[in-house]
Amino acid sequence: MASVRPKPGEALYRSAQWNCFSFAAVHAIIPRDASGAKLKNLNSIAATRALARLATMAAAGVLVLGGAVPAQAAAHSRAGAIDTAALDRLAEQAHARGLFNGTLLVARNGRIVYQRATGVADGARTRALTTRDRFGIGSIGKEFSAVALMMLERQGALRLDDPVSRFVPGLPAWGDQVLVRHLLDYTSGLPGLRPNAAGDSLLADLRALPALQFAPGTGYLYSNNNIVLRRSVLEAAARTSFADYAQRMLLRPCGMRDAVIDPPPGAADVAAAFDNDFVGDAAGEAMPGFWIRVTANDLYRWSECLKSGRLLPVETLARHANADPKKDGALGRISLANGAIQRHRHQGSSYNFEAWLEADWADGTTVVVLTNNKNFRVGELAQAAFDIAGGKPYVVPKRSIFLALRDRIAKQGFDAGMAWLRTLPQAEAETYDLAAQEGDLNRTAYYLLQNGKRDDAVRLFRHIADAYPASANAWDSLGEALEAAGEGEEALTSYRKALALDPALTSSRDAVARLSGR
Repeated sequence: MASVRPKPGEALYRSAQWNCFSFAAVHAIIPRDASGAKLKNLNSIAATRALARLATMAAAGVLVLGGAVPAQAAAHSRAGAIDTAALDRLAEQAHARGLFNGTLLVARNGRIVYQRATGVADGARTRALTTRDRFGIGSIGKEFSAVALMMLERQGALRLDDPVSRFVPGLPAWGDQVLVRHLLDYTSGLPGLRPNAAGDSLLADLRALPALQFAPGTGYLYSNNNIVLRRSVLEAAARTSFADYAQRMLLRPCGMRDAVIDPPPGAADVAAAFDNDFVGDAAGEAMPGFWIRVTANDLYRWSECLKSGRLLPVETLARHANADPKKDGALGRISLANGAIQRHRHQGSSYNFEAWLEADWADGTTVVVLTNNKNFRVGELAQAAFDIAGGKPYVVPKRSIFLALRDRIAKQGFDAGMAWLRTLPQAEAETYDLAAQEGDLNRTAYYLLQNGKRDDAVRLFRHIADAYPASANAWDSLGEALEAAGEGEEALTSYRKALALDPALTSSRDAVARLSGR
């Protein structure tokens, strides 16, 4: 299938500033009214961006809060090793385009050279973000349970080749076939979570699961049910809760002093996630006591801890790299050269939190991007930061048409979403990535199809085929949607159009054979 189509199970991808060589905190910058009182509500984007400008002034020494910029940091910036002014421009322009509200950190050779928090801490816009704020990191948090299981093997508490039934009683017969290592690399055959399943029902659902999607070790499916069983196995083998084990054996040894598990509502220095209409996420997690909120500092320290071998030999980590570089393994995506780790990259999201951790072990550069306002651009922001760190030209990303259209359809209906789309080329060319429009529309249509909005999905696929009549992928995707809707004859016509444009398109060729009885 053509590259613009998202693969099932893949994660969708796709201010206070300080330059320092310590982990000193940056003070929050809150604007005040004429009387000197703190503003109670930052009720405009302009006010938010004013905070970013004030913070930049503070870092430059024009406005000093909590002490001057360290002399060694200023000297480092003047030396030009990493262009921190360019990193400032990246954060500010991305924020101005409405696609970055969060923290950006860049480190090299074990030293943080740049860190900046941009935007607001919650949808109510009552407080500016600081680098002390903790964020949800989604799937990156799965690394903690994976590393814990590897450590427990080295401690003799389990073997990765043990069946999960040894630790989790009451599972069906497949519990004897699924090994602990299958949970690490998502080859267990476990299906996705049941919608709205949470808490104790997660394990109850698995105990009632009659069969797997495929025989363990023969396929790949990125399912959070693997994480449910990881936690149960870990707690049985360690004879303690995941939260206790993580604090004692992972967070403290790695110096992640600000990381917290399940912070209560309203806890200090904890960012709250919100959408592009500033509507906050509903509270609660599917697995209480498991997900860790971190600062950018914490996530950087975790990365350095893995690289140093403090928890596990790096050779052990390398053995768990996924053979397919396009699929997440136990530690996200790891690139190897001659068996040694060259790069560690992981994206994670949870509701409107999104995070990106990328460490180039070869040249010593690490970039962390955390946001509480997901716009599916953290990877592009990280790439721009790497380009700046390497002295290369960089591109400031633009907003995702997919996310904007998806949300408008969900909140206002399909027709309102399409009306907005028709105004896009004239009004938003500087903000949205129009060059990616076909792929973003295709992704939106598949999102609708996978979430039970079949009629809307077919309408959008028709629009894509009309707008991009020379695209084989557009006709192939329309055929898939029509086939799902029971429109076999029209689907066959669409598949044939796709094949006429691209005779090598295997999915359309197979569909034509299937629908025509040949």
